[in-house]
Amino acid sequence: MSSESQESREQESYIEERFFDKLRKNASRVPFVEEAVTLYFCATDPDTPTWAKAASVAALVYFIVPLDLLPDPIFIDDAAVIAVAIKQLSTVVTDEHRAQARRWLHGEQLDGQKMAGEAADKEDAPAEEIEGPEV
Repeated sequence: MSSESQESREQESYIEERFFDKLRKNASRVPFVEEAVTLYFCATDPDTPTWAKAASVAALVYFIVPLDLLPDPIFIDDAAVIAVAIKQLSTVVTDEHRAQARRWLHGEQLDGQKMAGEAADKEDAPAEEIEGPEV
């Protein structure tokens, strides 16, 4: 495996782990959930050009990283970064990426991924939690 593809897989793993963890913890306070999940599907699509994957990953990493330019309880700066990424990638983000995000958020299982709202331990997890793909 080339070092570039290994690095790409490591970035994807980091995003899978951190992105869905942050969504689970903050789902009710993140008004741009669908756009963020759309960027996730764009970033993990093998047909997405490398430059667009990098831009998607950068926006998702900004959302994931606990340090905020503007610390706030409603993610204003995160929403701005995600919105700019969606706008800049409008020619690359496909209707299928958007449809995958909507289906995933509405609980449909996609290629081995846990469904949104499916808790790992149903007794311990709040109903509004969102689960990410199985890693």
